[in-house]
Amino acid sequence: MKRAVVAVVAIAIAIAVLAGTASGGGIRVDASLSGCKPSGGGAVCNIRAAFTGVAGAEYYTASVTRPDGATQGFGRVPDGGASVWPRYTGDGTYTITITAWDDGQRVKRGSAGAGG
Repeated sequence: MKRAVVAVVAIAIAIAVLAGTASGGGIRVDASLSGCKPSGGGAVCNIRAAFTGVAGAEYYTASVTRPDGATQGFGRVPDGGASVWPRYTGDGTYTITITAWDDGQRVKRGSAGAGG
């Protein structure tokens, strides 16, 4: 198990970190990979994101689309930043999407990739 964790951490450290701009023209998101740890028979890796706010937004949510195509939701996140732990499913880009909400309606969203 320790070797597997070391291997996952080594792979995560070796992955290049990408930064992206907002899709949809409203939120700029910058993301970085910040290490991995064992969890539930596998591993999770921390993605930290900083993002611009949207005037009038009540709250923000975060989700991550993994290299295997699955999306994992993380619910509400603080204004301006998020730290989420998606399940590690292999090498590739993990795309974090931040969505701004107002009155139960999606206002804008932006995405950035971490990994590569």
